[in-house]
Amino acid sequence: MIASWRGIAVLAAVAAVLAAALLVDLARTPAPADRRLVHKDVAAVQRLAWGDLVATRTGDTWKAGDVILDRDAIADVLRTLEAATWHRRGGTPGAIHATLDVDQTHIGIADPLPGADQTWVVVDGTPLLVDAWVARALVPGALALHVRHPFAAAARANRIALHVPDLELIGHPRRLGGKQLADASAVRALEQALADVETTPAPQPSAGPSSVALDGDTTLVGGACGDDLASAGPYGPSCIGHAAWDRVAAAAEAVQVDLHPVTAVPKTIVLPDGAIDAHETAAAALVHALVTPGVVADSTAKPLRTLTIDGTPLDVLPTDAVRRASDGTVLTIAHDDWLALQRPAAAWADPTRWSEDASAVSTIAIGGTTYHRGAVLGEWTPATPLAAASLDELATALAHVQARDAGAATPPMVPAAATPHAITVTLAPPVGAAQTHTLALGAACAGRIDGTPVTFEPATCTALERALSPHK
Repeated sequence: MIASWRGIAVLAAVAAVLAAALLVDLARTPAPADRRLVHKDVAAVQRLAWGDLVATRTGDTWKAGDVILDRDAIADVLRTLEAATWHRRGGTPGAIHATLDVDQTHIGIADPLPGADQTWVVVDGTPLLVDAWVARALVPGALALHVRHPFAAAARANRIALHVPDLELIGHPRRLGGKQLADASAVRALEQALADVETTPAPQPSAGPSSVALDGDTTLVGGACGDDLASAGPYGPSCIGHAAWDRVAAAAEAVQVDLHPVTAVPKTIVLPDGAIDAHETAAAALVHALVTPGVVADSTAKPLRTLTIDGTPLDVLPTDAVRRASDGTVLTIAHDDWLALQRPAAAWADPTRWSEDASAVSTIAIGGTTYHRGAVLGEWTPATPLAAASLDELATALAHVQARDAGAATPPMVPAAATPHAITVTLAPPVGAAQTHTLALGAACAGRIDGTPVTFEPATCTALERALSPHK
């Protein structure tokens, strides 16, 4: 037992010595080196200078004198400064080839390290070895800092004004001179043509005669710049290719008043007597009337009726005209389209009265005779006076009937029982109760269903006329 206690005491003493040695070693271990290239808040940098090119910050804008620089290119430099670290401190950097001053910090770009993708930089007199991409990113060159697409923000600008050709677009949606709505597709083409314009720096500014203004920042275009056009504006003197400017001019010439009664594909159409879902197939003719271009006209007439399309009113005027409430533009449209805008809501509802398989037609009564379907398709009793083929064709027409309410203006018809075109059909589908309907077909597809005046849809009318022809 005594030996055991002595062993434990020895082990404890050894552990204490080792712990003390470890503490001494930790105290002597230096902290990790700070390998950042610059020791400052990059977001607060106000001045970047590459020799004679001095960029200063005003808010989110960087300028060299009065010339606005490419914000993204400057941001790339700042991100590089924030992320850059060095691999080695001290050495022989060689000659300084370019410089960058970051506020009060001076950075010189020196020679590359032979055999490695690394470059020496000198930061406030201290040689540091960095990755070669860092050195390249810190000195992008004047061309990279130049705004290459001066009209890239055309789609976001509240005002676009061009001189030669003359055009002014204001607001969203675009209005010509702030008044009449401009054709949206032509406007998009102009905005894209402007955004595609790419420039190169030029030594001398230009005085016009053409110009582009985006929210008040005007760029003059004209004069010679080698084989291109010279320009001068907020991004400095530059050159614009003839082809790019010709595309802008052509797109500007194409912008005109929007000639569509509504300027977007409608979703909901509210008529004086009800609402219509524009996606319904039955409303295709109504939608066609709203999206088909017309011709600009002049009228102060009072509206015959007013439709509301997706919350925007549209007045239907006399003499084939409509007036957009959004900008007051009057358009003359096709007569058939004008008539479509005056039809009641019921005219655009689904005209289907019933739709079954032809085999669900169990009896057909016509001309004083009732025909019963047999146990086998194509079999009808009695077998005369109509042939089975005629009855099959009539059953197909009666199984799917489409008709619209004729309304009070429909002329009175001869009672169904007195007309040779009266038909009574019984539908006995596999599921559900049997139903019996009486149809009367008169001239011009007018008729009745179960005593109610209707106008049969052309497909139903044609099918019934063809099926009934052997009985006439």
